[in-house]
Amino acid sequence: MKAIVSHLAYSKIPTINVEAMCRDWGIGKEKLFELLNALKEVGLVNIVQKSLIERPYSKGGKIFFFDPTLYSVLEGEIGNFREAFVVFALKDRGRLLVQKDEPKGDFLFDDISLEIGGENKKKKDSQ
Repeated sequence: MKAIVSHLAYSKIPTINVEAMCRDWGIGKEKLFELLNALKEVGLVNIVQKSLIERPYSKGGKIFFFDPTLYSVLEGEIGNFREAFVVFALKDRGRLLVQKDEPKGDFLFDDISLEIGGENKKKKDSQ
């Protein structure tokens, strides 16, 4: 669990990479999928997929603490807090996906591209 909490709190971009997560956490794919599903079901994490037809835990999806305030408590990455807050606020209000074309933004919400920036974040392609 320490590795999972560390990944969520301190990764610059908390994306799902099955091979790396299995290696870093010392578990197999089946166990990883069970663990991610359990964390989601008990309300510890939100997982945002890249598309609705992919497997739920495919590479490139993003994973965040369900409660964005945990990033502050753990002194985690502020960018993760920002994105987790947007996910928390929008996930049940429409279709929220990770933007496939990363230079265009972070998320797609009902086909609207969203870029979640901070004071040092560079402007992305607006097309």
